Amino acid sequence: MSELEVPRSGRFYWPINPRKSRPDVRFLDPDYYRGVRGPNGSWLAPPGYWHTGVDLNHPAGGDSDCGQPVHAMTDGYVVYAGRLPVWGGVVVLRHPHAGVWTRYAHLRDIRVGLRQVVPAGEIIGTVGKMTTGGYCHLHFDVFYRQPPASEGLWGFFPRGGEEARQKVLTYCVDPEAFLAKQARAGRLFEPPLWRA
Repeated sequence: MSELEVPRSGRFYWPINPRKSRPDVRFLDPDYYRGVRGPNGSWLAPPGYWHTGVDLNHPAGGDSDCGQPVHAMTDGYVVYAGRLPVWGGVVVLRHPHAGVWTRYAHLRDIRVGLRQVVPAGEIIGTVGKMTTGGYCHLHFDVFYRQPPASEGLWGFFPRGGEEARQKVLTYCVDPEAFLAKQARAGRLFEPPLWRA
């Protein structure tokens, strides 16, 4: 797909507001690798999966963020909008000026379509759940390389030992570190505050 003409605001946003100050699950979180059980004790993510991004939640926890708006991190266009196993509703944006892609997963609603140009901070969907259940939350990734089809493309979710962990580092960057860099440059903002 050729790059589309995308505005260049220079602005970056956290994808949800409000959110907990610390993500519930972080990039390459070792606790996640040991497996995650849902409220009923069943596996939401069995052991051996590497967490490719961060899980963002409303400060009240539980399902308090179901339906909360999800905002585009920065100016870009839609390269994927649909449903994937485990991930549920997914939107992937390409950000040509930032040189990255962002993935927003476990969406309840998707409000953008393929090749749509999306300005920084625009609402692209709403918070939902994994297809395996659990509480509502937003899974948010920053990719600096597009995973190939052999790695699941936008369903990328590597499982295994150190080789799988290295795959995450080949394609993804820690979203907290990426946005901290934007904050230091004075380019990071909060989207409008959501009230349920």
